[in-house]
Amino acid sequence: MPLGSFAFGTFPFGADPVPAPSSRVVLPPQGAVDFNIGSRGATQLASGALLATHPVDQEVNLALGVEQGKIASAPTAGHRLKAILKRAGGPSLVVDAQRGVREALAAPLSRDDITILAIAVDAAQVRGRVLIAVTYKNERTGAVQKTQVT
Repeated sequence: MPLGSFAFGTFPFGADPVPAPSSRVVLPPQGAVDFNIGSRGATQLASGALLATHPVDQEVNLALGVEQGKIASAPTAGHRLKAILKRAGGPSLVVDAQRGVREALAAPLSRDDITILAIAVDAAQVRGRVLIAVTYKNERTGAVQKTQVT
């Protein structure tokens, strides 16, 4: 005995026919929010949306932009360049800075997510400060990126 069009459905005892499945909608992959280390905030577009970046690029930016131990929930994230460069000097400065960058980027390097193309160290701009420019290739997207650490 059918119950009519009520909460139980339109067929006897609520047995409704299963509709044909719709075509699958493929969404673009989720990106990471482009967090700007210099301003300590995300970049906002005119539409109000946050600028997205590839997760590997964001991992590199965080690894080179945050000093290790500054994020309480992720104490091993970041770099130790300040401690390395404090005791470095003279001809070993460039080698120590390159080693510090490779240590900071050890996780994406070990997963083959990135390939470091160049590490440029310039200590001559401001006395007591070292500018490090890292050029790397994101192996997942094929894009070449450049980031700086001061």
